[in-house]
Amino acid sequence: MRRTLMQVCSLLIVAALESSCGGGRSTPPPVASHSTVPTPTLLRTLYRVVNGSDRITTFGPDELSSYPLEGQVYYVPDQPASGRTTLNRLINSGGTDHMDAISNLSGYSQDIILGFPWTSPSGSGVSQLSEFLNSGTGDYALLAPSESLPGYNPQPLAAYGYPRFGNASEVLLSWRCHCAI
Repeated sequence: MRRTLMQVCSLLIVAALESSCGGGRSTPPPVASHSTVPTPTLLRTLYRVVNGSDRITTFGPDELSSYPLEGQVYYVPDQPASGRTTLNRLINSGGTDHMDAISNLSGYSQDIILGFPWTSPSGSGVSQLSEFLNSGTGDYALLAPSESLPGYNPQPLAAYGYPRFGNASEVLLSWRCHCAI
């Protein structure tokens, strides 16, 4: 029996499809090992607002709408976990100054929990948080590494987060599949 070129090509295409798609196998394909998928880390944006001469770190919409905004300063995780510490906003006994700390400070009491920054620079792109003090006014302010304020000197915290850049806009990444099906 003589086969035409068209019949031979058809047989080759069917054979190629069967071998590449698993056709004709008598054993099932190997089962992929189950890997642990990491839990996403939700980040909280820390902002700096101003109330008179007091610079205040916040994350909540109430304070953002109540005080003039100086900008975004850091992203930190919004939940506690291993390898993280609690970043507290403290307030002095007179209610005139706020500061951020990972421990208690004499003359200040707990105001709110701001977030849960990392305790080491384990992630790519994280920076050490610094609370700056203006010794002339007694005001504390959390500043990003790219910032400086006249009269303020850094006091590094044992905490790490992703720095923001003041009022610079966010650019969210997106992904598209450019696949031919």
